[in-house]
Amino acid sequence: MSAFQGAYRRLLMVVLGVALLASLYVAVVRYQKEHVSKRVEITMDWSDFDALARSYGYNEEQFLVALRRAGLTSVALGEELGNTVGTSDANATATTGSALLLQAQLTPLSNPVLGNLVRQGRIDPNFIYLVVYNPTTFQRYMYELPMRFPHALRILNRTKP
Repeated sequence: MSAFQGAYRRLLMVVLGVALLASLYVAVVRYQKEHVSKRVEITMDWSDFDALARSYGYNEEQFLVALRRAGLTSVALGEELGNTVGTSDANATATTGSALLLQAQLTPLSNPVLGNLVRQGRIDPNFIYLVVYNPTTFQRYMYELPMRFPHALRILNRTKP
C-alpha cells in the first residue's frame, strides 16, 4: 500500500467519523425534543392540516374547535412557509415583480389590480406580489403577514376575493 492510499484511507475514516458524530448529535437532539413534547397529541404540517380540515368541510379555526370538542387537547402545526405558497393548493400565488413585468410584455395581466400597476409603471421588480383567491386564506394572510412583516408589507387590495 502506498503512502497516498494510506493517507486517503485515513481521510475517509475521518470524514466517516465526522458524519457519524453529526448523525449521533441529530439523534440525541431529536430524542430530547420528542421526550420533552410528550403532551402533543397530533403533529402536522400546515398544508396537511388545512387539507384535512377542508376534507371535512371546516375552515381551520372551526376544525380546531371540533377537535377540541372531540377531546383533543394539543396540536402542533408546522408553519406555512413562503416557498410553499401556491404549491399545495390554488388558494394563493406568489410572483416576483420582474416576472410580472415580463409576463405583461407577452400578454395583458388578467388581475385588474396588477394590470393597473403595470400600466402605471408601479410594479417594482424587486418586490414579491401575493395574489390570494380564497377568502379564508385571505383573512389568514391579512392577520399574519402584518405581524411578521410590519415594515416590509404593502397591501394593494384589501377586499376579499
